[in-house]
Amino acid sequence: MVETEQRLAKKHIVVVTGTDRALYSLLFQTTDESQKISLGALRGISTSTELVKRIVISDTYFSDTCPADPICDEKAKTNPFRTPDGSCNNLLRSSWGKSRTQFQRLFVPVYADARLGEIQCCMEDGQHIDKDMLHPECLPIDIPKNDPFFSKLSPARRCMNFIRSAPARRSDCRLGYAEQMNDNTHLLDLSNVYGSDAKVARELRTHKKGSLNVTSQIEINSGHPVKPVGLDFLPYDEASGTGISSCALSKGVTGKEPSAHVKCFKAGDGRSSVTPNLAVTHTIFMRQHNRLVDLLAHLNPHWNDERLYQEAKRILAAQMQHITYNEWLPVVIGREKMQELGLLVY
Repeated sequence: MVETEQRLAKKHIVVVTGTDRALYSLLFQTTDESQKISLGALRGISTSTELVKRIVISDTYFSDTCPADPICDEKAKTNPFRTPDGSCNNLLRSSWGKSRTQFQRLFVPVYADARLGEIQCCMEDGQHIDKDMLHPECLPIDIPKNDPFFSKLSPARRCMNFIRSAPARRSDCRLGYAEQMNDNTHLLDLSNVYGSDAKVARELRTHKKGSLNVTSQIEINSGHPVKPVGLDFLPYDEASGTGISSCALSKGVTGKEPSAHVKCFKAGDGRSSVTPNLAVTHTIFMRQHNRLVDLLAHLNPHWNDERLYQEAKRILAAQMQHITYNEWLPVVIGREKMQELGLLVY
């Protein structure tokens, strides 16, 4: 810090008397002794920062928190289909693209590193918490008084909870700032539709003729079910059991007690029911998968359930990649920028 101050003085970059900066500096006047103490503290902080960079967690008591690279066996090496969690797609870097690993950064973050649990940034009735009691990691969203939805609730909500996202274990196995986790794979493989681990992928399948689970819509005639109408919905998420689902509207919205019959949808990504747009998108991909397996089964009657599932999954992922590079990215960043970044596919 002293060297920096000296360089600034040599270049005549100083606070000029009579300016607003000089007035502001009056708020921070201190003694020479205080400056020495402060300088010592800054040196300690700088030293700690450098030590953190050099400490490798694998050499410490916390070595079990280091992410281990998946082992790619012979089956993984020769399998023509992607793994559910994205591992072993790159045999030299088997963890690249794997689900539940950290995002990569373009810039160093500017936030504190405290690990967060369940933090309440708003009162239970949707009002703001007093700033003196607000958790430092909270950044609640202020809802306008005339909001067309929240203003009609009883009581009207003025505060929306907002905190940092879940952290991931650092891939370099070193101490440092928090890294955000990608719960899905990092690949354009439709893991948000099929699941990002083997367990979820199994739960979403019927294990019959390669198809995915659905909620069938039955045509009703004179109060009696007649036949499926063909426009299947996503399967219901039964994880909440007989309790009230988080997708059921509250009494404050409807004026009635929430129904136990209302369920969230289940898909490869747990956020499929967050907005109507997400639910519709997931439904479209689910229906397209089941349409594909029907076509593939007709063309290849000797294929079993696994082959039909994997082949349909591969085709659907390719269709999504085509949409991304040929229809979505050109609108978002433009073809000129895509060409500059080497993203054009034709």
